Parts: sequence; C-alpha cells; structure tokens
Amino acid sequence: MKTHSIAVAVTLALIAMPSYAEWTELHPTKDGNAYIDKANVVRNGQILQFRWLIDAVVDSEASKSVIVTSEINCNKRLIRHQQVVEYSEHMAAGNVIGTYPMTNQWIVVQRGSTFSGFASKFCYVVDKLPTKE
Repeated sequence: MKTHSIAVAVTLALIAMPSYAEWTELHPTKDGNAYIDKANVVRNGQILQFRWLIDAVVDSEASKSVIVTSEINCNKRLIRHQQVVEYSEHMAAGNVIGTYPMTNQWIVVQRGSTFSGFASKFCYVVDKLPTKE
C-alpha cells in the first residue's frame, strides 16, 4: 500500500510540474533567458496571446524564474502584459512566490530596445506556427 501511495504522489507531482519540453528558448538577455510556450499561442486577428518564461541568469533571494502572460500585435509593434507569476526555482519549478495582475495597457516596442529583439524573434517564430484560434 505504501508503494502505491508513493507512486500516486510521484505521478501527481510530475503532472503538476511545468513541462520543460513546452518551453522553446527564444532570446537571451542580460537578466535571463527567455522562452515561449509555442504550443499555447492563441491568435485573435492580429493579436497573439502567449506565455513566456524568463529564467534568471543570476540567482537571487527573490524569484529565479517568472512566467508572463502577454499579448502582442506584431504589425503595430505593441505589447501588453496581463499577469506575472514568480517561482522560487528555475524554469517555473518550486513554489509560486507571487501572482501579480498587470495594468493591461498597450506599450510600444521601441526599435533597438532590449525587448525589441525578443519581440522580433517571437513574431518571426510564431508566424511559422500553424494558426490555433
């Protein structure tokens, strides 16, 4: 009976963990490596809703990774963030430290900015994906 309980606990733990395979590396920055969840990008006209993960390069006492839910309009170079979830370990593992709703305001992605490289690469990668509406 004890072996069965352990097997069930391990199975539930694996199901609850974020899948590393779903994250596709997109763009390294000075703060961390950015990944996207290509399997769950949703297109609504010109707007793409997606989740992306930033895995911190330098460990801190705060979060080691965050998942951000965002929307981007690649044609107009606009982005807005809807939610941020901080995790205690790398690659969205460990405990959730905090969940924060965002202002949901559109922000212009300035050419030449750190985020511009991420946005350009994201839009290029997503453009190659089959439409999932």
